[in-house]
Amino acid sequence: MRPSGGMVGQKRRGSIMNWWWHGGTKEARINQELGRTSSTRGGSNDELVDCSADGTSRWRGTSSSGNGSRSSQGRSNPPPIRYREGQFDYYPAVLCDCRRKAARWISWSEDNPSRRYLTCARARDGGCTFWSWYEPETTPYLRQVLNDLHNVVRGLKEEKSILRASLVSARAQIDELTAVHNGDVADWTRKLKEKDDLACELRARVVQLEEGRKLLLLIVAGLASLIIMQNPESIVY
Repeated sequence: MRPSGGMVGQKRRGSIMNWWWHGGTKEARINQELGRTSSTRGGSNDELVDCSADGTSRWRGTSSSGNGSRSSQGRSNPPPIRYREGQFDYYPAVLCDCRRKAARWISWSEDNPSRRYLTCARARDGGCTFWSWYEPETTPYLRQVLNDLHNVVRGLKEEKSILRASLVSARAQIDELTAVHNGDVADWTRKLKEKDDLACELRARVVQLEEGRKLLLLIVAGLASLIIMQNPESIVY
């Protein structure tokens, strides 16, 4: 029977604890049970990124409102490191309050970097409110090292994205210049062909005129011979 209020800790297999809560923020409830105080920023707890094997993520922001209500934000942000395991690839299985195997996610918050936790696989589709850390909290030194590494990875990914965008822009410019160059070459080729055709036409015209000149000379020579033959006394010696 589902309890009507508060959160009841339940022992599960190994050292994993399953928690049931009503109202308030989930992380604040877990922090109370672990004997530590959750850090808040601007009245909100750390946002947890749910990362699955396909590299997608879901950010959850839980606000600490006075009436104990909770809200979630659905903005997406890629995790710094790709999750190499599926959300159900762990053993022994931990059952949520729906009696189904709980899904395992990764927190990318600054207070819990790379720390895994469990939720109901159908929490956003009518499932239960089960939520629990999968492993204990790390040391402050390792937490800082992980955050530094995550920042480096994020910075490298941003630089990679910028370089890719620059490469795409450069390729587009090269394609544009190539198209213009190809168009110019085609235009030059067309004009050169027109000039070649004109030169061929002029050469043919010259040959035709030369043949006409030779024919004209033959006609003139024939007429002159005919005149001489008809009037031999007109020849001056």
